[in-house]
Amino acid sequence: MNSYKRFVLVAAIVAAFAVGSFYGSLHFTQAASSLSDAASISQNNTFTGVQNKFPKGIFIGEQGSGGVTYFNGTIANLTTDEDGNGIPVTVGDDMRVDGQIWRGENSGSGDDMPVKIDDDLEVSGNITGGGSVIETAESPSEVPATFSTTRSGNNYDTPEAVYITTDDSTLLIMFSGVIANNTANQSARIFLVLDGEIVDNTARRGTTGQANDSFTLASQVLVDVEAGEHTVQVGFNTDAGTTSSMFNRTLDVIEIQN
Repeated sequence: MNSYKRFVLVAAIVAAFAVGSFYGSLHFTQAASSLSDAASISQNNTFTGVQNKFPKGIFIGEQGSGGVTYFNGTIANLTTDEDGNGIPVTVGDDMRVDGQIWRGENSGSGDDMPVKIDDDLEVSGNITGGGSVIETAESPSEVPATFSTTRSGNNYDTPEAVYITTDDSTLLIMFSGVIANNTANQSARIFLVLDGEIVDNTARRGTTGQANDSFTLASQVLVDVEAGEHTVQVGFNTDAGTTSSMFNRTLDVIEIQN
């Protein structure tokens, strides 16, 4: 091969390499530009994987403009601690809730799914409720639905009791129960008992015109207590020779801190 042919061959190789390099550089530049554009483009994106994971975190919104996140499902933490116990979802900031909070499928009372708070509770505003605050956690034993007594005079039974530990504060004690006597024109009495002492001005009496007629007795009182453990009970007795029975009773104790 003469020198002219060798020159032409080398020139062709160099030219081909240059064209390939230019095309490759152009293609890379266009790909990078397309990737940048895709990252900044404003459009709706759908992640269709079985699980879409963001192990390094994800930011929603930005300073001054915020953002909205729609969760059409349940938020749960699937990780566990060293002993295999579940780790709760953590909210690491103040939380504002513009809707209602409830537990279970249905809102409102009447089911067996109350909202549970496993800690002390401090409220800086007012508490408004449409139901009752009832302390029953420390009842000494199973309390029968119907309680009967034949005690009379200064003797009485205590069909209901609540145990509560307080600061120096005031207790609001409220009781209501349906009562019936097995004898006509006989009376039954209830009164509130705090730490073994009958609370003044809490006695209530009802009389049946006919045997087994029923009536409702209710009593409530505000009483100051010192810090410590306290026992709140309902005293219940009847006239001599009569049996009185109590149904559908509730004993509510609310501590009002000074």
